[in-house]
Amino acid sequence: MEFLPYISQSHDFRLLTIECTVRLPEEVEVNKVVCDRDSSFMNPNENISFSHSVKALRERDSNGSILHTFGIYDFDPDLYTAPICLAGYFKTFADYFGTKRLSQEMPLWNKMQVLEEKMLNRLKPENIIVCSGKIARELNESYGVEGTRLVPNASRLLTMDIDTSHRDGKSFTIGLIGNNLYAKGLVFAKKAMNRLARKLSLTCVVAGCDTSIANYLATGSQYALESVGKVNLRADFFRNLDCLLFPSIYEAHSLSILEAMSMAVPVVFSKSTGNYEDLCNMQDLILAVVEDPSDITVLAETTERLLTDESYRGKVVESGLRAAKFYSWEKTARQYLQVYRGMGTVS
Repeated sequence: MEFLPYISQSHDFRLLTIECTVRLPEEVEVNKVVCDRDSSFMNPNENISFSHSVKALRERDSNGSILHTFGIYDFDPDLYTAPICLAGYFKTFADYFGTKRLSQEMPLWNKMQVLEEKMLNRLKPENIIVCSGKIARELNESYGVEGTRLVPNASRLLTMDIDTSHRDGKSFTIGLIGNNLYAKGLVFAKKAMNRLARKLSLTCVVAGCDTSIANYLATGSQYALESVGKVNLRADFFRNLDCLLFPSIYEAHSLSILEAMSMAVPVVFSKSTGNYEDLCNMQDLILAVVEDPSDITVLAETTERLLTDESYRGKVVESGLRAAKFYSWEKTARQYLQVYRGMGTVS
């Protein structure tokens, strides 16, 4: 039996495909992960699968395959997955940048939030899957949703070789990811790096951004900037970084954070991410977390400590490796299979 969940992992609902072989009753083997998540980061030449109608997927169920699409365009009344909580996202965005900026940036998202609210309140799906405890909490606070199933996604870079030979302790390379100045906190990252560049030799490598954002990051900068656009191999991007600066104001469950951790790249990220809410429950992890990503002084100081304090850096790297290994696609597949069995889709 093949188990083929389509998991939405980005704001524009591009899809990730996991192909698994299920040996009943319990064994699950992941055969391949076709592509992953954020379209602003991945190369469009990669194999990207888009959703089809739920009806077509139901027809394929009868042939021994389990296929589902998740997101708010193709809505299955029996199963709903929430990659983010739109109400929570809007509130966070408005808290940082104001409602005027929100209305300018997100006209489509406003319409989608109305659709999400109608779906959750009117259809009331019995099985709701979330990728982080943060989203479960926000769905409850915003829509009164209870009984969600937590199924976090995983990093697939754990098998890659780790090479730190590029580090010389004199010049440093910081990575940025994202195609939204505000939601991804790139406006904060630029200020923090300019402050750091007064003391350190810095190069910023940014992935997944368009020309306008690259120009914004380069204008008036005191650091060198390299924009790599959409990358073919994420491992190659992370391999040459001294740290990943990820001051996003809102993340449900960032695979970029896990990918960096899995390649021994320490990450500076904020408490507003779902990753923090989930990882803080693990014992003895030392994480480079900032309370408020808009606090430029703290953001710069935390990043500087990761770059220059080898003892602290080593502890954060070791914690990151342990955290990333906690997640696996095999575990994700098993958890989805349990949900399907509970729905009666799989015997």
